[in-house]
Amino acid sequence: MHASSSEAVTNNVRVEVESQYAADHSQPFESHWFFHYTVKITNEGDDTVQLLSRQWFITDATGHTEEVSGPGVDPQCFAPRDASVKFLKYPAKTAPFKIALVNGYVGNTWRIQMVQTAKAYVESPDVKPDIAEFKVVSVGEDVPAQIAAIDQFINAGFDAIVMIANNSTSYGPVLERAAAANVVVVPFDVVVNSDKVITVNESQTDIGRLAGEYVAKHIPGRTGKILEVRGIPGTSTDQYRHDGFRKAMDAVGKW
Repeated sequence: MHASSSEAVTNNVRVEVESQYAADHSQPFESHWFFHYTVKITNEGDDTVQLLSRQWFITDATGHTEEVSGPGVDPQCFAPRDASVKFLKYPAKTAPFKIALVNGYVGNTWRIQMVQTAKAYVESPDVKPDIAEFKVVSVGEDVPAQIAAIDQFINAGFDAIVMIANNSTSYGPVLERAAAANVVVVPFDVVVNSDKVITVNESQTDIGRLAGEYVAKHIPGRTGKILEVRGIPGTSTDQYRHDGFRKAMDAVGKW
């Protein structure tokens, strides 16, 4: 199916909506049809505006109308990485859920603390009733082992998989399999090259930039020899932090 679009302008605010049929999440023989919706809001006036709430009325081909409403968007949170980012919708499920954490590298205290924090979080009184099963696996830097672990959790009927990938490029096929099984996959820290996941991440470039600015600020003369200790090769985290660090350093001195 082709994408369809519509738009409207109210008080100099243009709202454009594009819908795209999501075949990988749909189950036609069970009358389950899913679509991706991309909404673009543009202020074409001179006044400052803020999105305080949202309310959409979605009408399908049979004339059935569904209302989707919720709070507005905080521009500091949940910002799309760029204009190509899609919005995903999955079939509704009810608690309790089966959740897996598939970690890669374990060679620093941050990863250990992350796993311990996740385990403590699912045991908290307000979360524990919603969790039927929580599994954690760490595979080191072994990419095939991480893919196999994800496949295992898909086949075991888990509802969601949280992961830190060992690189950005090797996970396309397994993430396609997860999407086909309606398993929600949430990568964080390392961005993976897939539109089948919900990525949660901070700006690694800004982290590198802040580190570079701090180092440069504390070196008199803005010149000298600098040793940059980088992370795991091939990960977006390593590359983006390096880019931010070098840009900040090169902007103020010669190293």
